[in-house]
Amino acid sequence: MATFDAGLAAGYVLRLEVAQGPQTGNSSTVFWSLRIIKGAGEGRRAEGPHYWSANLGGIPVGGSIPAYDFRNYGELYLADSSVNLAHNAAGYLTASFSASYDDNNSWGELGDGSTGGNVSFIRIPKAPAVPTGLAAGNTTPSSVTLGWTAPDNMGAAITEYQVQYATDAGFTTSVGTQTFAGTGTAEKTVTGLAAGPTYWFRVRARNSQGYSGYSSAVSKTPALPAPNLTGLTQNAAAALIASWSAPSVTTGLVGYRVQIATNPAFTADLVTADIGNVLSYAHPGLAGGRTYYARVAARTAGGSNTFSNTLSYLLVLDSGDLDGWTRVGAKPAQISYFTASGLRRGIANSKQALWLESLSTAAVTLAADTFGIQKVITGLVVGKAYRFEATGTRSDSPRGDAYRLRVVSEASAAPVTLGTVATPLGFVEFVADATSVTVQILLAETVTVAGAENVIERAAFTGIKLLELNTDYPQRLRETVLESDLATHFDLACNSVGASWGVGKDGTTRFLLPGTALPVTAVFSDQVDDNAQSYIDISAGYDTRAMTNRLVVTNYGVDETRANEKNDELVVTTPASITAYGTRSQTLRTNLYSEVPYGAALTDRLAAILDARDQPELLVSQLRMNAQQDLAMANTLDVGQRIIVHFNGVQQDSQIIAITHDIQPTRWLVTIDLQPL
Repeated sequence: MATFDAGLAAGYVLRLEVAQGPQTGNSSTVFWSLRIIKGAGEGRRAEGPHYWSANLGGIPVGGSIPAYDFRNYGELYLADSSVNLAHNAAGYLTASFSASYDDNNSWGELGDGSTGGNVSFIRIPKAPAVPTGLAAGNTTPSSVTLGWTAPDNMGAAITEYQVQYATDAGFTTSVGTQTFAGTGTAEKTVTGLAAGPTYWFRVRARNSQGYSGYSSAVSKTPALPAPNLTGLTQNAAAALIASWSAPSVTTGLVGYRVQIATNPAFTADLVTADIGNVLSYAHPGLAGGRTYYARVAARTAGGSNTFSNTLSYLLVLDSGDLDGWTRVGAKPAQISYFTASGLRRGIANSKQALWLESLSTAAVTLAADTFGIQKVITGLVVGKAYRFEATGTRSDSPRGDAYRLRVVSEASAAPVTLGTVATPLGFVEFVADATSVTVQILLAETVTVAGAENVIERAAFTGIKLLELNTDYPQRLRETVLESDLATHFDLACNSVGASWGVGKDGTTRFLLPGTALPVTAVFSDQVDDNAQSYIDISAGYDTRAMTNRLVVTNYGVDETRANEKNDELVVTTPASITAYGTRSQTLRTNLYSEVPYGAALTDRLAAILDARDQPELLVSQLRMNAQQDLAMANTLDVGQRIIVHFNGVQQDSQIIAITHDIQPTRWLVTIDLQPL
């Protein structure tokens, strides 16, 4: 079993051999021998005495020989015998063995030597150690699954485990056992239990030497039987309603666990709700237009028990009052709407809204400008201008989130990406050519999905309006993105319609209607007239420098996206005036709407300017008055007001463009600069 050698002189070897013998009880018989093996050469001899000693697992022995003569043999046994050595409580034995030889050099020729080492012996098997880590896991109404950690087999393979169970911790009531093979998994299911009571469990192991002691105990209550799911429907608020009957055994029942999912395996969109001891459950807020699966299990203090049968239901939300709005675009088979109509009345940002909600059940592509909602609006007046506008918002993160407004056979607005707050969708303006029109809100992007997805559309639209555009004037200003200062924009608007603006004496900026639309504030005359004011000086003359017979016009606007500047450039002239007086050119910037019903607004405005200025006429450009003749009237004069001036038999309809006051201790003179209307 083990050999230990030590070299002596001339190649001779001191050898200690140890061998396993029979085992009895908790000890082993160990056989040993000590000898000298001849080396090379003729063989040595010597008279003794020669001494040896050994320690055999803690047992010392020793002796001597009187002489040796290796001329006559090849090896010399010094001693051999056996000892009994005890194993430890676990059946293990590892012992130390050593031997030495003293040649007594004054007489011998081999020299001295020693050898030895440790030897491990066959383990003596015992009954197994106690299993540890006993734990109870899954349950059914008649079984509990246990798991534990396999113990030390104590030298003999474990052949079986025995589980003992009872309905009390002392293992005296309803005691039973089940035996399981000692191989394979250490997770075993104890069957034949009754639903309701709590069981205590403990386990012991067995090998060829007998049983171990029992492990510490654990308790577990077998699952209650499954309830019977009897109904699955929806209520008026579109909540999914599950109802069931109680299990046949209710011992320890504390409530129920309801599971709802979109597949029968209960792995997709799973919702789990633990509720009290009731027999129905309403779950709100589910997406419509899809089939839901439901099941229910009883709950005890130990957790959820066996699930019931499964029922399914197609949940369809109520559309509500849609006010004539319908879906547009043929719904693909792979798209499911939340409602039968494909849209519903709801709330978004605390306002009434139309909701578009859909999901996909398989791969599908939705083409841009094809799917959305629409309504036919009647009662329009042919030739009238209208504006279609709306606001949108989204919830979640839908695959489609860009929408546009469209008026069929008229125009479309630019696409707008919806946010989670109210997002204006712009507007579409048009002139009615019929008494009805179809307005639409369309998905403005192509949406492609590879399979089933829950959020394709989640859009809500509020503030949907079709407005008739009314004005008291034959002009209408159009949009512009001209980047300039505020005064330039004021000039642009006033130039377009012949209005004026200015800062009054009180520092307030005021806009005045076109001069011809203003009331006459005062009349001044060079003749005696009880209904007119007099003036003390006037500036007038026939000055061709004030003429205009050629206008270079920039009419500002925007492109179809309403984000970029797009202007009209044109030149209008009075050829006869140019021939007679030469070219008198001016530039003009406007931003007039030039489409029906305002198609003539720009040309009419330019024609009116040329008609008033393409001929040399007597022009009163300034007058001066003595304010003291009518202090109240003088105090009311302001820039932009309309006045009438009579001079040399000519009446000029004028507008004040500037006022200068010259106030002295004895007089107050007012100088008024004018432009003709």
